[in-house]
Amino acid sequence: MPNAPRIGVIGDFEPAYLSHFATNAALYDAATKLRIPLYLRWIPTPSLEQTIAAKLLARWDGLVGSPGSPYKSFIGYLRGIEFARTRDWPFVGTCGGFQYTLVEYARNVLQIADADSAENNSGSLHCVVTPLSCALPNRREGGPKGSGDEKLKILPGTLLRSICGGEDHSEQYYCN
Repeated sequence: MPNAPRIGVIGDFEPAYLSHFATNAALYDAATKLRIPLYLRWIPTPSLEQTIAAKLLARWDGLVGSPGSPYKSFIGYLRGIEFARTRDWPFVGTCGGFQYTLVEYARNVLQIADADSAENNSGSLHCVVTPLSCALPNRREGGPKGSGDEKLKILPGTLLRSICGGEDHSEQYYCN
């Protein structure tokens, strides 16, 4: 696609994860709203363990750290984030992508060699991401602690109101 922004999503696409479909939908919806084409591909984390990782990542105009941890390659995921940070490359991390961004920063900038996320059960003494200590209100039955439905009141005259078509709206969240 000529002149289409090229967005690489760092992560291991899993059809069973609604958040992966939502990631794609959000990016395509944004492109539609901006009336621009979009070239979007997922970059499997094991591919970023290879010596050609920087070359693979440099093909993209921007990178998204996907939700859906743990990933097939923890090291590959961190290398993708490190690439973006050290080159000042456009990057956004959502959910697990944000959490792993904290781990990468703690390891490579703060020099905390064993920084980790508690969900990896690594035994690290320096977990910069820990599980929720209690469930959030409105937890979805059978869902993780950080899941539920939230009712929203959307302000009149806002872009969000025109998109949602009304004042009352309900949104789901689902995260470990």
